Amino acid sequence: MSSRPSTTMRRQARRQCGFTLIELMVTVAIALFLLGGLLTILQNVRATYGNQQALAQLQDQQRFAMTVSCATAAPTPARRARPRPTPMCSPSCPRRPACPESCCAR
Repeated sequence: MSSRPSTTMRRQARRQCGFTLIELMVTVAIALFLLGGLLTILQNVRATYGNQQALAQLQDQQRFAMTVSCATAAPTPARRARPRPTPMCSPSCPRRPACPESCCAR
């Protein structure tokens, strides 16, 4: 056998172009790793979007409840606060804190 490759071997070497099995497996592994990371990010984005939607709905419900509550509690011209009647009890009455208004009336 001679130290030089024959012409048929050189022709075969030129025809052998492409990727080896190891190169293809490494490429597939890297692609799967990147795809897994992308799916994780997508899941987190969807969960965050759901949380934001729930928070917005809760804030909307609270705003509505406060609007209804304030509208109900606000004094209207027909329901103005009436002044409290002055007690008829004199300041010197011994039972003044618990005194009914008519006990000391003069």
